[in-house]
Order: sequence, then structure tokens, then C-alpha cells
Amino acid sequence: MFADHMVTKRLSKRVVEALEPREKRYVVWDSDLKGFGVRVSPQGRRTYLARFRTHGGADRLMALAAHGVITAEEARERARLAIAEAARGGDPQADKMERRGEMTMGDLCELYMAEGTALKKVSTLRIDRIRIDRHIKPRVGRMKLSDITRADIQRLMIDVGNGKIRAEATPHTRGGKHAAARTVGLLGGIFTFAIERGLMTDNPVRGLKRYKDNRRERFLSAAEMARLGDVLARLERDGGDPRH
Repeated sequence: MFADHMVTKRLSKRVVEALEPREKRYVVWDSDLKGFGVRVSPQGRRTYLARFRTHGGADRLMALAAHGVITAEEARERARLAIAEAARGGDPQADKMERRGEMTMGDLCELYMAEGTALKKVSTLRIDRIRIDRHIKPRVGRMKLSDITRADIQRLMIDVGNGKIRAEATPHTRGGKHAAARTVGLLGGIFTFAIERGLMTDNPVRGLKRYKDNRRERFLSAAEMARLGDVLARLERDGGDPRH
């Protein structure tokens, strides 16, 4: 199958980015992993592919993702998994078609904001909205819930921690480790909401080594301690309970 595409190379970032567009689109197949390739369009778009045959004899050519969205090595691993699944009797292409109707992370964020935030303050919701729109949606908003892994959340955390934002900065979206920690905390709450609704079975944030939140601790000065002592003493003298 696909006999018209016979060019083979060991696909890597350098090799893929060096592929020049032609008048017609063409495919370069990997020399190491049979069934793994990249298609180059006349406009220069490079899309990773996996090809395989199902147990029923159907030939499949499945688009994995565009170069730049995932790396060559990530695409190689996705192709390997798809080819292995087909060898076990599955049909990854059919599964992918079924998942097109599955909820995305962006959909979940909107559902959470509409139905999962009843106990939050208005000011907190405003910041949550900013973090969703500036940090979460641009990175994982289009991903299906079943595709999101801890590694995806870790990459998001690192990007936000390094100040890589996808829109103009605001006081809550300039990035940094504090913003990354708060964004991951918000994601943990969103995923917990999804589990409670039966939309997910696992929380990708669980077990992730996060940046410290760095909430500031403030210690009373000597003068403030003295004033507090006076207030407590006065309460006790007047018969009040300083615990209330």
C-alpha cells in the first residue's frame, strides 16, 4: 500500500525541517520504524503519519499531528503505539474518529466555570478566567480529555514558569513559578470536577512535582506583638474568651 511514496530517511527534527515543499505533496517514511512518516504539503506544512493494516485487512493512513505541535520523537512514539495497537487487533484510526466527539479541555474549562465554581469569590473567578484564557487554553485547550497526560501538564507548568505566555501579559499572566503553581492548582480543581461528573477517571495533576506556591508568611513586629498582648490581657480581665 502507498507504493508511490518510497523516500525513506531516519526522521529527526533536523531532517524534517530540511524537507522542502514541492509542487505536489509527498511523504517521507522513516527508515527505522516501518509505518512512520511525515507528509509535506506544497505550502510547507509537515504532518506526521502512521500507516498500518487492521486485522480486517483495511489499510489506514492516520495523521498524528503537525511538526511543531509535537516533536519528531513524540510523533515516533505515537506512531509506534498506533502500529502496535493495530497489530493487537485494534483500529486506532476508527478510535480517533470516535473521539472527535469527545469533550476537549477547553470545553471542560467552560463547563467548570459555568457549573463548578459556586463557592468561589467573584475576584477569584476573574483570575481563574484569565489563567484559563492565557495559560491553559492556548496550550491544551484543543486536546481531548482522554489524551491529556501528566507530561502535558508538566510542560504547561514549565512554560508558564519560564514566562512563556501566548498573549499580552497582565499582572496575573506574566508567568513565573508562582503563576505556574497557581495555574496547576486550578487545573487540579478542574480535573477533580471532571472526575466528579464522570468525564474523567484520573487526575493528571496528581503526583506532579509542582513549583512551590511561595505564599508570603508575615510575622508580627515587636510593637504589634505588644499590642496583641494588651488586647488579649484586656479580654481576659473583662471576662471575655480570647479564642472568640
